[in-house]
Amino acid sequence: MRIISGSARGKKLFSPKDDSIRPTTDRIKESLFNIINQKVYECVFVDLFAGSGSMGLEALSRGAEKVYFCDKDRESIDLAKKNLNHTNLDQSRCEFINMDYRKSLESLGKKGVKADVIFLDPPYDIEGLEEIIDKIQSLELLGLGGILILEHDINRNIDKNMIKYEWKSKKKYGNTGIEIFRNQVVE
Repeated sequence: MRIISGSARGKKLFSPKDDSIRPTTDRIKESLFNIINQKVYECVFVDLFAGSGSMGLEALSRGAEKVYFCDKDRESIDLAKKNLNHTNLDQSRCEFINMDYRKSLESLGKKGVKADVIFLDPPYDIEGLEEIIDKIQSLELLGLGGILILEHDINRNIDKNMIKYEWKSKKKYGNTGIEIFRNQVVE
């Protein structure tokens, strides 16, 4: 694992000690950031289920204004902080939220966060992916024109009818599926 581009380009990141965290591969990360590249600079980025912090740190390296790292696991938060320190990126542009995703989303809502990019990489066996996105929608956490990226097991069916955001695309990387949604600007 490493930072692909930006001010911390090439910095290697610390990996989890066990397989309780499944980091997004460099290949997928590079592909995703190539897709959303223009949205990242000076954006507000939410890394929900942050794990090692790899995705949020990549956004920070590429010029994100603010990154929220959310994870219920204290070891994951500690690993993300360790990686932040190692990369020498601006800590003042980061906030760590050590709560489950529901409480993390509520905390972001209370702060009035309007994210430009929300990255969701929950455990592959988690129930109710659509409900997580519904919670994001009901709290209006994704700004108009914002992008929501969902990483999931390729065999998992996502009920797009339950999701009010505009579905943009689906990518496959081995056993990993990526769904991209946009908070459609209403004219």
